This record gives sequence, C-alpha cells and structure tokens, in this order.
Amino acid sequence: SSPLAAVPNSDQLKTQVEWILQNEMVQHLDDLMLRRIRAGNMMPNGGAEILDIIKALCAQYLAWDESLWQAELARYQQIIASSYSVPA
Repeated sequence: SSPLAAVPNSDQLKTQVEWILQNEMVQHLDDLMLRRIRAGNMMPNGGAEILDIIKALCAQYLAWDESLWQAELARYQQIIASSYSVPA
C-alpha cells in the first residue's frame, strides 16, 4: 500500500518527494504525481491541495522556473481531465 493512501502530513510528503526528485530522474509533473507518489490517483482533484509543496520542491531540486512549472501544471491538468476524471 502506498504511503499516500491517506493525505500525508507535509513533512512526510516533503521527505518522500525530495528523495524521489533526487534519485528517480523525474521529467514531468504527471510522472511524479500519478506514478511516483500516486497522489494524482488517490487524492481529490488530482492532488491539487499539495501542488504548492510540489512546486517548491520541483523548483529546488529540478530547477524548474515559473514558466516551466506553468507548462508542467497545464500538461498535468490536461492529463487529469482527460484520463483520470469522470467524463462530463
């Protein structure tokens, strides 16, 4: 079972994501959110409530600037809307 089966506290989340970003060659936000920590699958709204934490960690460990974050966020939101949400 995933450590994110329940909403993690921010310290647990940060520790897990820091390790992943440093060791697992994450290229895209959807890879991190859907496959590495599975928050996009297990939390409401694709894990929107933790995206501020994720954004700061991606900036720190992957050197993502605001422009790259916005592009990754748009990509992620499109994937969530098309493949992980109930059809309208």
